[in-house]
Amino acid sequence: MKQPSNTRYPLKVWLFTILTTPVVFIIYLSILNQTSFTDFLTGSPLALYMILFGLLLSLPSLILYWWLFDELIDRNIKNWMKKIIMSIAGTLLIWLTFFIMDYKTILNGNWDDYVWLCAYSIVLIFFTFFIKISKVIERNFTSAE
Repeated sequence: MKQPSNTRYPLKVWLFTILTTPVVFIIYLSILNQTSFTDFLTGSPLALYMILFGLLLSLPSLILYWWLFDELIDRNIKNWMKKIIMSIAGTLLIWLTFFIMDYKTILNGNWDDYVWLCAYSIVLIFFTFFIKISKVIERNFTSAE
């Protein structure tokens, strides 16, 4: 019987993406606007707000991401190929989530509207490849009689 040790991988990718993207976004804005470190720190409450909403609004995407990973883990595919598939699917789920929330903004085509999407996508792709997929451990469970 297989031990489900791999079920943590999608959760780790999702959590690290949700927790680090607001920080990356605030750093990007600080560099773009040439602000000081103290201005960066004033964005901390905004980052917390973004993390809380990110956790809530991305739950359906997490479920689909987790399901896809569960389907891929049983297949005889190399881990790098699984990660490519997961990166593509995760990026599509991010874009779909933002499209469902506000499709007019996404269809607008203004670069400022895509910064969030790009930040989440880049961070998700990074963590998809950075976090290791652990091996599935095969165990035979026998009952003691």
